[in-house]
Amino acid sequence: MELLKPDWVPDEILWEKAEKFRRDYIKTEDVPVDVFEIIEIDFKIQPVPQPDLYGKCGIDAFLTPDCKELWVDQQRYFSNNWTNRSRFTIAHEIGHLYMHKKELSKLHFESINEWIDFRINNSQNVGRFEYQGHEFAGRLLVPKKLLLEEVAKFSNKITIYKKSAGNRANDPIISHIAGIICPTFGVSEQVISKRIIKENIFKELKL
Repeated sequence: MELLKPDWVPDEILWEKAEKFRRDYIKTEDVPVDVFEIIEIDFKIQPVPQPDLYGKCGIDAFLTPDCKELWVDQQRYFSNNWTNRSRFTIAHEIGHLYMHKKELSKLHFESINEWIDFRINNSQNVGRFEYQGHEFAGRLLVPKKLLLEEVAKFSNKITIYKKSAGNRANDPIISHIAGIICPTFGVSEQVISKRIIKENIFKELKL
């Protein structure tokens, strides 16, 4: 079986791909982004529930190599408790569909077990592949302009914290802000925290 070998791509290029996707398919910066409608209506890909998919291979969903089906963990995908995580998962898979369709088309699996074996035997390249999907999803679901606007509302609190914290890390204040604004974007606190750090939001706001 041919190995998956995605090219190394700088974060800035991944983010621009996400923004181009937004311009082409979403045409607005409204959040939360309805990725469920995009994948089912625009791409005509239906979720195919798989019992205990996460338990079997440690992932919530994956596109079949022909990009015609999206296998999803049955319990997680259809649970209201996992909506935000499912939103990120679908955005991640849309990223693969948008950026890696050519690479995916070279793969062939007959079962979940074959997919698991492939991931284990090709872990380094799969890691790069997954990283690109994460960065695409993060920028797609959390537009930078809107993130700047939301974080700017906490400018005074951030300034006070940084004065009192001295050389200590910004993690506590980032986590605090992320926990407050994450419902706006329909993602987890962890996703917002990562976007604040990766996008250098404090620096952009001169905080």
